[in-house]
Amino acid sequence: MTLVTERLVLRPLRRGDVDAVHVWASDPVVCEYTDWGPNDRAATEAFVAQAVARAGRGDAELGITERGVDEVVGVIRLSDGEVPSLGYNLAPSRWGRGYVTEAARALLAGRERAVASCHPCNARSRRVLARLGFSLVDVRGRLRWRWREGRPPVLGPTRERAATAEDLPFAWSIYRGTMKGRTEALPHPWHDEQQRAVVAGDLASGDARVVEAEGGVWPVAWYTLHDEGDHRRLGQLFVAPEHQGQGIGTRIVEAAWSSGRPLRLSVLRTNPRAAALYRRLGFVVEAEDAVRLHLVR
Repeated sequence: MTLVTERLVLRPLRRGDVDAVHVWASDPVVCEYTDWGPNDRAATEAFVAQAVARAGRGDAELGITERGVDEVVGVIRLSDGEVPSLGYNLAPSRWGRGYVTEAARALLAGRERAVASCHPCNARSRRVLARLGFSLVDVRGRLRWRWREGRPPVLGPTRERAATAEDLPFAWSIYRGTMKGRTEALPHPWHDEQQRAVVAGDLASGDARVVEAEGGVWPVAWYTLHDEGDHRRLGQLFVAPEHQGQGIGTRIVEAAWSSGRPLRLSVLRTNPRAAALYRRLGFVVEAEDAVRLHLVR
């Protein structure tokens, strides 16, 4: 089976693809949240050989190539069963282009439902699955997702609690997924260790809160709120990708402002979406610098 999309060709793997596959299958960045790898050469050869042997036997395991360039930059698979299971991997050099979303939509076309899973800290994969319309349904070591044609993900009631050190993997995953790309143009380079320490410090400050789906099944957002006497300051506010656009951030801001004192916050100039949200909520710019807008309500 071969599928052609606007930018991609999804085709069965061939034995000659080993070199191209090994470039990303041996990359620790790709394997950070997988249960395999990084591959040595023998493991990649075995994977490609198995995929070639399985071709045409039900499961769809296709190489992702760009139209006009027959080089495998990732794989996408859909198991054959009563409820097919979606999986994918992509070379980091192609991240951020929407390739997995485009490939998955082609592979899911004509199917009524599917399932998928990902590591809780894999913010990129969570964002992809949410964009495809998958709903988060279970958390047992790995997040499990369910997709039904035409049914968008829905979040039920939520509750809040104080953050703890155990929330670091979740908090770090959405912080990094949101902030890293937005800070690349800033004067100071991004360092994972330094930024992770910032998040750990926020969680230990006593001012951090976590928003969970009712029953404490899984976290959906976290924020910090500081009492500074004559005003309050919203220091951090991050919502999991699959739950953005559901009013969670708005509810947090409204509750923080309900004390009757001014509420202040800062937002990166490289994050116009957040700035637009805060303006809609009644914030105005009281100061600005080369990096941030400083707002008050």
